[in-house]
Amino acid sequence: KSSLVEGSISKEISPMLVKEDGSLGTVEGVSNVVCINTDYNGTLILEGEGAGEGPTSASVLSDIVDFAQGIKSHLFNKPFDDLFDSTNNNEISKRCYYLRVFLVDQKGSMAKFTSILEKNGISIDQVIQRGDLHLKDEKNSTPVIILTHPVDSDSINSAFSELIKTDLISLNPIFLPVLKDN
Repeated sequence: KSSLVEGSISKEISPMLVKEDGSLGTVEGVSNVVCINTDYNGTLILEGEGAGEGPTSASVLSDIVDFAQGIKSHLFNKPFDDLFDSTNNNEISKRCYYLRVFLVDQKGSMAKFTSILEKNGISIDQVIQRGDLHLKDEKNSTPVIILTHPVDSDSINSAFSELIKTDLISLNPIFLPVLKDN
């Protein structure tokens, strides 16, 4: 995800959940899709065939040959050494998260779990607790899936760090941002 924030480009590369029936959720096979949200034209969707083994290999070899011959331009017309990584994470706004945990099946574990979320400023939008479903090796744990209200990544990371230090869960939790519809 990239966006223009206060005259600078904000970029993020991470797994994200998307709507199954949305432009990104319906991509099949090796297709690539780029969604561009504009102020004047709404959302523009560019879709094309992605790369398989052959096209990828040819492209990589072509880039290596071009670079070796000095005819390849630098990324953003700047040498790699002149590029910098932003250390300011504030450009990524609050967003909803998908959380999946396997809570130990004991009295009070859900209350303790939601207490950790509350302590870290995380508000629950939706929750699914399936006591009848278990992983093969996790018979004493209950899967719980939560969608949060918008929250910053520091709060999610803090809750994650606190949760993995407890005896409330049997597997590491999964926390994924949900891509906001524009």
